[in-house]
Amino acid sequence: MKVLRFFLKNFRPIVYVLLGLLFLRTFREILSKSTEEKLTSDEKLPVNSGVRTISNIEAQVIADNIYNASIVSGTDEALLYAQFDKLKNQNDFNEVYNAFGKRQYSKFWGNVGDPLTSDRHDMIAVLTNELTVKEQEYLKNSYPHLTIF
Repeated sequence: MKVLRFFLKNFRPIVYVLLGLLFLRTFREILSKSTEEKLTSDEKLPVNSGVRTISNIEAQVIADNIYNASIVSGTDEALLYAQFDKLKNQNDFNEVYNAFGKRQYSKFWGNVGDPLTSDRHDMIAVLTNELTVKEQEYLKNSYPHLTIF
């Protein structure tokens, strides 16, 4: 009874919030179209398996750790950087990128998000959204053997 009374009393603000979220999602999709066209869902970065230093399972664990470091409240930079320490060459990075695939992520909230504000993004899109320009530069300078961004 209280819930119904609250809903009826606040019907207009609730409708405005829902319309605002719908507008936000539509606007976000329009803005992200040009930056999100890097890879289609079945494209992968090339990997020369003879030059890799990590296994497929290790790549999956590293990809999971990068994702988990990104979706926590505030980015866990220490965990994130520790994952890049494990990548010895570009083939390792490409394998992790491929293992990451496209995962549910909200660029608006910086977490897994909700159905209105989140979508599936690749690892580079998540890292670009999570890290400041200074942190991105740190990654580039600390790991010059990797092309991340």
